[in-house]
Amino acid sequence: MPSQTPEALVQELQSMIEESSNPVALLDPEGRILLCNLGMQRLLELERQDILGRHCFEVMHGLLDHIEGCPFKRMVKSLQRESEIFSIGGRRYDVVTEPVLGDDGELQAGIHIMAEAAER
Repeated sequence: MPSQTPEALVQELQSMIEESSNPVALLDPEGRILLCNLGMQRLLELERQDILGRHCFEVMHGLLDHIEGCPFKRMVKSLQRESEIFSIGGRRYDVVTEPVLGDDGELQAGIHIMAEAAER
């Protein structure tokens, strides 16, 4: 994907993210939420305007920095898909972060996808 502005990236990925039934967000390289779908709004019990522009760790965990084992933080370093299972709101979620790289190999954004984890 060619390197592009955050606004162009949001526009390009918006329909894909909106169509997912799972909670999905597009994060900038610092972890700020550029876009989220209705599934994410429902999970967080927040309106879109209260989510966008904030760091994921703020709205997900009420923290001032990434949690230990954060798959997004690992993805920023590895530039590869990372995942982890977390409990949020009494439910277990498999959280997957997928990098969006520009032609130059630089991280443009990360796609943060959550799916309820199966009981083992």
